Amino acid sequence: MPDLTVTAATESGRRAFDMAGLTPGDVDVVELYDAFTINPL
Repeated sequence: MPDLTVTAATESGRRAFDMAGLTPGDVDVVELYDAFTINPL
């Protein structure tokens, strides 16, 4: 069984911030949704 606590979001999140020219500190609000509750938690 794959490890459901590790996802590609780690890398894709970094890439998205780089492409947007932002850092996580620039974001005031985040709305999370995922089909697996454990991922956003």
